[in-house]
Formats: sequence, structure tokens, C-alpha cells
Amino acid sequence: MLIWLLLALLPSTRVRAEYWISAEEAFTILSGDIEVLYGIPSSAPNLRLQLVQVGLNEEKLVAKRDVPEKFTKGRIVFPCGTFEKAGQFVFRLLTVKQDKIMAQTKTIDVRWPSVTVHVPLMVETYSSNVIVQLYVQPLKCKPRSSFTTFVDLVYEGAAQASWHEPTVLTSKELTGWMWNSAFDVVLDCEFFDRAGNYTVHVRTDIPHTPEVAVSDTILVMWSHRYSVSVAKSSVQPCDGSLSVIYHYPRCILDQDRIRVYGKAPRGPLKYIRESRIENGKHSTKLSCDIFQDEFQEYCFSFVSIARNGAVFDLKTHCLPTLTDSRGLIANWNDWGPWSECSATCGPGVQSRYRLCVSATNSSDCVGKAVQTQSCKKEDCPGWNI
Repeated sequence: MLIWLLLALLPSTRVRAEYWISAEEAFTILSGDIEVLYGIPSSAPNLRLQLVQVGLNEEKLVAKRDVPEKFTKGRIVFPCGTFEKAGQFVFRLLTVKQDKIMAQTKTIDVRWPSVTVHVPLMVETYSSNVIVQLYVQPLKCKPRSSFTTFVDLVYEGAAQASWHEPTVLTSKELTGWMWNSAFDVVLDCEFFDRAGNYTVHVRTDIPHTPEVAVSDTILVMWSHRYSVSVAKSSVQPCDGSLSVIYHYPRCILDQDRIRVYGKAPRGPLKYIRESRIENGKHSTKLSCDIFQDEFQEYCFSFVSIARNGAVFDLKTHCLPTLTDSRGLIANWNDWGPWSECSATCGPGVQSRYRLCVSATNSSDCVGKAVQTQSCKKEDCPGWNI
């Protein structure tokens, strides 16, 4: 008797005081039967209990049962598998002849089974396949109709670019995973093609339903295996061709390049040419004809191009064009500290120096050896009179 009293107090909406129905407010699909309690007057007409999905553009009838006659209260059991998808549902008590609603439950929140998604917290680009582990709560039955489940790898953007629109990089269809307590999904390393934040989403192909589960964020860093170098101290002298050596992680795409830039004493870098990287090769030869003395330095950049066309300069190695008369690179060393201000009060000038590291004099280095800037001490006495 006490159990009946407690169940009767479950949330319901009574259109008429003599009619009532009650059911759980939340339910997990495929977790068991669901019971609906009801109470009706002895003079009630023939009645029917309906399960309806709501919250859509139009309601959808899911299941129905006739209410037994000659009983003023009772329970009707809908078997496990009646709820086949997550969403919002209600039970309604209606007259058979006129479909007049006599009572209705509050909205029932029907959820997917609990799925935990385990992912590595940090990986490097293009370095290795990523294993996603799915852990599913035990289920008691199978749905009456089939649906397809997918795992999506989603790029959420770089950490500093919260405005980025999430992008699905790849989807994998799952088969039979719900009936295993643990299930592994392998995501190929080629889809981790840029640094940033990634997540894994589990969803079905049923429209207007929430996702099944979402993983924690995977932080993807650029691989430490990228490098670019030239086994010379300067570009010139150049005999026929110049070899550029590079390394990269194991599963890069086929669009990466070595780009060559010229650097003049003033102005930005100037693009010269590029050479596409062939997977499995680790060097390229550049014709000496592209190197001219008008540039003080040449820079060689390893450029990674993601699947969406985004371009990333990852590693750069720069060489001076020429060496001095003894074969040593003629370069400036770091600037020294600024001198004291030339004035004891009011405006003045201060300077700093740098040295040309070379076997000859400073004319071998391009640029100035001295920098000056204005400085100011406290106002001289009498200026404010």
C-alpha cells in the first residue's frame, strides 16, 4: 500500500481531478521496463494510454496501450526497448472515441546510456594513431529498430582562438559497440594535422536527438620531429646545387613544402621558390641559380599545409649569402648597453655600439655600428620660472 502511495505521488498533470497518470521524470533507454500508474473514476469511458515524443516541430506517437476496464487504478508496463532514442516524451491518457486528453505526465527526459569516452590528454601532430576507448553501462535489451552510431573527431580551434567554428575532421561508423562494456576506436594520425584543441563526439544518425557523449579536450602540439638545416656556413660559394636537409613525423600529408626566402638589409622577406616534400625523402636540392648576392641572407622554412589548406611555418633555418675573406661569417654581435644621457638636465642623447665579428673590418657587415636615441633628464633649474 505504501509503494502505491509513493508511486501515485510521482509528477503528473491532471486534466481532471478524477483522472491521473504518473511515470518517472527521467529514464535511460534500453535500461529496463517503464511503468505507468493510473487512476480513473468508475464511470470512465474506454481509455487509451499513449507515449508521445514532444519538443519537435510536430509530435510523434511512439506506443499505445488500452487501459483495462473495471479497474479504477492500476499500472501499465511498457517493455524495455520502447524508448529507442533520447529526447522529450510524455504519457497521455485519452478517451478511445474522441481522443480527448484526460491526464498527462510531466515531460520525461529520456537519455542515452551512460558512455564514458577516454582519450589521451596530449598528442603530437602526425605522430601516431590515437586510440579512443568507449565504456558503456550495461544494457538490458536492444532497440526495436536499428540506428547508426558515429564517432566524430572535431577540431575546436587553437587555444587562443575561441571564436573558431568547430570542424568535423573525420567520422567513423560504430558497429556492435553498445553491447560491449569496452570498445576501442582508432583515429588515424593524419587527421591530427595542426596544433590546437580537439574533442571526440559520439552521436547517432537519428535527427533531433542529443549527442551520446563528448570526450575531454585533447591538446595537440606540433611534433618535435620537424627540422630543417643546411650543412654549410653560407650559401656562397655554391657549386651546381644546394642541399637542404629536413625531418618530419611519420604520417604527414603530401602538400608540405620547403620554401626559400631572401632577406635584404631592409624590408620584409622575399619569397623565392618552394619545393614539395616527398614522403620518405629527407633532402632536396636547390639550383644555385636562384641565389643572388642582392640578399644578405637566405632562409629555408618547413611549411606544413593542413587538410583544410591552412599554412603553418614550423621550422626555419637562415644562412648568410657570403663569408668574409678568411671564410668566416661576417655578422654583427649583440648590441651593447645604452650609454648615460649626454645631458645632466633637460634633453640629451645616448648611444650604444655593436661589433662586427669578422676577420676584417666592420665594412664587411651590412648596417650601422652605432645607434643613438634621445633621452631626457629632469628640467634644468630656472626652466619653470
